[in-house]
Amino acid sequence: FKSVVRKFGDERKNYDVGFVYYAGHGIQINNENFLLPTKEVFNSKYDVLDKALSVQNIMRYLTLKTNQVNVLILDACRDNPFEKNWTNQTRGDEKGRGLAKIPPPTGSLIAFSTNAGNTALDGNGKNSVYCESLARNFKLVNTSIDQVFRNVRSNVLELTNNLQTPVESSQL
Repeated sequence: FKSVVRKFGDERKNYDVGFVYYAGHGIQINNENFLLPTKEVFNSKYDVLDKALSVQNIMRYLTLKTNQVNVLILDACRDNPFEKNWTNQTRGDEKGRGLAKIPPPTGSLIAFSTNAGNTALDGNGKNSVYCESLARNFKLVNTSIDQVFRNVRSNVLELTNNLQTPVESSQL
């Protein structure tokens, strides 16, 4: 996981647009967001700190190219599926807070599949409701990226009966 992000960072300078899409679990510990690899076991928050990928590892490559377009999409549940198994936690800093807000650097758009503290729905198909809506809307011609994300938000709200609200933060 980390080596793929490093490869992206090494090659980012060769392209006009940086685009990262992540689908999976994401959690926050002490205001830092982490993306969780699927084949790891997280028995404590220290396992997350040691084995997960900090979103800051991706952000450092996006902030290097502020004169170009960067898009980071986090299709993450924004809950902590492991916290019920964590014992001897001295602080409740992870509990139910979802991912921390990430201010986008100039030239960037950061999108979340659901609002902070909420859970993204998996949907009934192979992909999440959010992913399927993104895929449909990315195919639209002559549509600005801002409009794409407005369409996705409207579509996801409709398909989830207002249970999931995608959000974006943009400095494009």
